[in-house]
This record gives sequence, C-alpha cells and structure tokens, in this order.
Amino acid sequence: MWWEINPNYHYYTVQALLCWVEAVGQQAITDAMAETLQRAVVAPTQLAYSDGLLPAYGDGWTDVRLATFAPHAEATSRLVPGNTIDLAPFYDRADEQPIQLWGGATSPVGPSPALAGRASIAALIFGPDRCQ
Repeated sequence: MWWEINPNYHYYTVQALLCWVEAVGQQAITDAMAETLQRAVVAPTQLAYSDGLLPAYGDGWTDVRLATFAPHAEATSRLVPGNTIDLAPFYDRADEQPIQLWGGATSPVGPSPALAGRASIAALIFGPDRCQ
C-alpha cells in the first residue's frame, strides 16, 4: 500500500502507473512489472468491509467504496499484459449514490438514478465484455 497507508492515495499512485503503461505500451512491461501492478490494483479488495466500504486509514475518507476504483481495475484488465484480475469484487457492492446530471454549461438538472453494474467510462473503453 501507498506510503500513507490509505487506499485512496494508493490508487492515486496506481493511476499514475496505468497512465505510464498506456503511454509506453504493453511491450515495455515485463512480466514482473505486470504482476506487481495487478497485485497493487487488487490488494485493497482484501481490506474492504462487507458493505464495500474501504477503511479510512491515515487521513482517508470514510465514505469511499471499492467500486470507486473499478475504473482502475478496468484499465488494468486491458492495459497490463497477462491480466488475471477478477473485476467482480469491484462491482459486488457498487456505490448506490446518484450522480449529478449536468445540462451543458447550465446548472445541474437533477440527480440521475443510481448507477448499477459496470457503469464507468473505463469499462466502456478498456473493460472486457464480461467480469470473470
């Protein structure tokens, strides 16, 4: 886990590494690097509570769910060679809070229905057709 022992900051680092992988391409990733990155993505799944919340270690936030980091797992599933990530834990207890809908440059038009399933841009762009 990241130096501050906080799942949120951990995924900030993971995001930077995924951007690097996307920039340099899969051919630049050794098997050991791929395995390490995959472990970094899934490690917090072992810390999540049964309701999907992640512990607020260090200066972490108390309302962050594992589903918040599903886009990182989706990107890893496509960008990292030899992917063996199980996406299901990231979607097991999705955040059921609605998102704000915006009407262009106008004020918010109201909350959306709660998102369910693999509702993320990363799932659309990177994700496999099905979760394992």
